[in-house]
Amino acid sequence: MIADSTRALVRAAEDGDTKRLVIMSAFGVGESLSKASAILRFLYRGGKAIFADKAAGEQILTASALDWTLVYPVLLTNKPATNNVRAVEGSSWSRRPAVLATSR
Repeated sequence: MIADSTRALVRAAEDGDTKRLVIMSAFGVGESLSKASAILRFLYRGGKAIFADKAAGEQILTASALDWTLVYPVLLTNKPATNNVRAVEGSSWSRRPAVLATSR
């Protein structure tokens, strides 16, 4: 589903006048896998097909001629919102020692 929808989004953006595409993936997919904690890497084994689909979508996006951004949210919860949220450039992260989470 993700690969197919990303392919359609990229095609529509390239055919139209859209220059930038932002896609939300999942922390632990693609290049972010090396930065995921051992606990997360273990848990991801149970969802291999889902993460493989997301990775395929990322490859379609990154191979496009678009100006693109991949967003990797950490574990999303249904807990009350807090003001302790920040966005960081992925290249500035080292491996995360634990499971990071944020409220939807």
